[in-house]
Amino acid sequence: MSAQVAADLRAAADVLECDGWRQESYGSPTGCKCLYGAIHYVASCGQAVSEVNMDHDELDQAARLESAVQLTIGAHGWLETLAWNDAPGRTADEVIAVLRAAADRAEGES
Repeated sequence: MSAQVAADLRAAADVLECDGWRQESYGSPTGCKCLYGAIHYVASCGQAVSEVNMDHDELDQAARLESAVQLTIGAHGWLETLAWNDAPGRTADEVIAVLRAAADRAEGES
């Protein structure tokens, strides 16, 4: 992992704190976002909340961020990560904490 991955994961946590967190939808660039939406928002420099309209470099960075989160929550693939985000009772604080923990882990591996 790299320092850039750590910085981007922290930025995704900041996005959720600022814009709000949601379940069952990626969200929008100007509103609340899910975990996946926040990652893609950061990887695309604020242009997208899903892989649609992202270039190759942005998709690669999003994949690195997704992998860091998956390692942190023990998910095997992005569908499990989406299910984790959308689990009943999940809170914004939990999602933000996971992004920050993944950032700490990534930073430690740099």
